[in-house]
Amino acid sequence: MTEILNIVNEKDEVIGQKTREEIHKSKSWHRGVHAILLDKDSKILLQKRSAYKDKFPCCFDLSVSGHVDLNESYDEAIVRELKEELNIIAEPKKLVKLKMDYGENDNMISEVYELNYDGNIEFDNLEEVEAIYFFSQEELKEMLVKEKDKFAQWTVEILKWYLNMPSQIIVIGD
Repeated sequence: MTEILNIVNEKDEVIGQKTREEIHKSKSWHRGVHAILLDKDSKILLQKRSAYKDKFPCCFDLSVSGHVDLNESYDEAIVRELKEELNIIAEPKKLVKLKMDYGENDNMISEVYELNYDGNIEFDNLEEVEAIYFFSQEELKEMLVKEKDKFAQWTVEILKWYLNMPSQIIVIGD
């Protein structure tokens, strides 16, 4: 199925629609969501992206990452992505809206959410998620310096921002 997404300008105003492939070829700005999930010990869940992913296969990604579908809000998208990727039904807390170059021809405006979650995590969509891991914040700080090539590009920058390290993200207002 062809994925149609909204195109936005740098002020996050919808200016049209294109397929996901057309957006990435044309460097068009589009919308995304991310969640940072913390367990009871404040360890951060990272997923290992599936080998089937077209960008950064087998790399660490945030707890949840995804596009905002056509005519969907950021809040609706993060709830959907949590369910699709980790089988979690929850409404996480919004932390920040940002814009960033996510890689070659991939310009996104995204909202980042946080979720404290102590329940079971049962992922079964192996086209999305290969495995999940929990890391302490100190472990992640070290990995982001010494092993950043093991992470999706956006994950490096968002985690650096979250962990109060120098980051390339640009925080924007609502």
